[in-house]
Amino acid sequence: MTCAVLPTSAISAEHAKNSSRSAPTAKGKQLYYFMVFSNAQPGAEEEFKRWYDDIHAPVMIESSDFVWSQRFEISPVQFGGGINPQFPKRQYVVIFAVETDNIEKVVADAEQRMHMPRNISSKSLDYRSLIGVTYMASGPKVTQKQARAMLDKETAAGRLPGRDVQGPPDVPADLPPPPAK
Repeated sequence: MTCAVLPTSAISAEHAKNSSRSAPTAKGKQLYYFMVFSNAQPGAEEEFKRWYDDIHAPVMIESSDFVWSQRFEISPVQFGGGINPQFPKRQYVVIFAVETDNIEKVVADAEQRMHMPRNISSKSLDYRSLIGVTYMASGPKVTQKQARAMLDKETAAGRLPGRDVQGPPDVPADLPPPPAK
């Protein structure tokens, strides 16, 4: 059995139901992730981490509809051969989770908090490296257990080969090749 790219009409009704645009949280609000990509000034990494974790992120999420934040560092191992050249490398990303019915108000409140006396700035941050992006949850959160059940269902319906099938998948002829390493 080979695997082919499915037309939109072949997507199951259950998937369409579970991946609605509004993906509400347990509180019935929309879930957003605000991601801030940045670098520390050379030689100031430890001060940057302390400032971000102990001052900046707590000030940003202490009120409003922010739920949590967490700082990440770039991994030395990357999918697909590395960083997209159109997206310059950033050493850190901080993810802020927001549950709200009014993202415009949350963004406005966050921008005000950026200028509060409590939110002291740090010379450890390379301000030229900042990139902020907000994403709205629009699909279901899927656990590994759920993924296995979903794949078993698709396999039973004949839309996917079984786990024991070896070899490369069928891909559309017009799919671009992976980036060179």
